[in-house]
Formats: sequence, structure tokens, C-alpha cells
Amino acid sequence: MSEGLEILHLISQRGGCLLSELATELGIPKNSVQSWVSMLCSTGYLKRDGEELSECSCRKSGMKCVCCHCSCEEKTASSENRIELTERGRSLIRRKWDEKTGSEIISGNGRLSRNNICTQ
Repeated sequence: MSEGLEILHLISQRGGCLLSELATELGIPKNSVQSWVSMLCSTGYLKRDGEELSECSCRKSGMKCVCCHCSCEEKTASSENRIELTERGRSLIRRKWDEKTGSEIISGNGRLSRNNICTQ
């Protein structure tokens, strides 16, 4: 889960990134980044620059699609599309990420209230 948040945070800071930039900057294998990006795209937290709802953007750009893993044509580094946050992704980052410390924010004092504690 922390890798996914790191990916969202880096994209948020830069206003968009290439898949290769994410892998290099975070020191995460490109296959792992691709899996995270695919999942985050399918759940609505990320989108590919120029992505249209009706068809995969890789059909236009001639690259291997990060989101759906299709390979319409051979991928070239120069045509790699940027990955951007959606409004849903920006909302998650605003709620979950403390910009100063780079850690997740726990609401309240982080303790369970008395009525949420299990008793035997």
C-alpha cells in the first residue's frame, strides 16, 4: 500500500509523470510500478494524459498501454504518455498525505475510542 501512496504523491507533486520516471525516482521495478498504475487507473485515482473513455489512448500513441496492458503497437520511449491524478486521486492525497513529514495522517489521536475496544 505504501508504494501506491508514494506513486500518487510523486505524481501529485509533479503534476504528472512518465511510467519510467516513476520507476527511476522511487527505485521500484518498472513492472511493479506498471501494476500499481494499472490498478490506480482502473479504480479512478489516475488517468493517462489524453485518455478517452471510448477507447484506449495507446491506439493513438502507438505505445503499450499502462492501464489495460494491451500492446497495439511497439512502445517507444519518446511516445510514452504522462500519467496524471484524477480528482479522486487528488482528494485521496489531500486526505491521507502530510506534505511536511511525508507520512500518512491519522485522524484524532490515533487511539480507538472506548466503545470500539473489544472486551473479553
